[in-house]
Amino acid sequence: MDVDQVVHQQVLDRSASLGSAPYGGFINPLLVMGVDSTVSVEYPDDFSKQMQYYSKTYSFLSGK
Repeated sequence: MDVDQVVHQQVLDRSASLGSAPYGGFINPLLVMGVDSTVSVEYPDDFSKQMQYYSKTYSFLSGK
């Protein structure tokens, strides 16, 4: 399959402005509640740590 190089460059340019790694699409942003009811968005940079966090925090949802 041929890749449209113009569109590919547009995707690269747009994703560069996000400042995240290319694999960032597999990592969920973390919403953090502040003391004054504000919410900040953090972007973890380690997929395996995020999955371990989910396993520890939400394992009770497994239905086993």
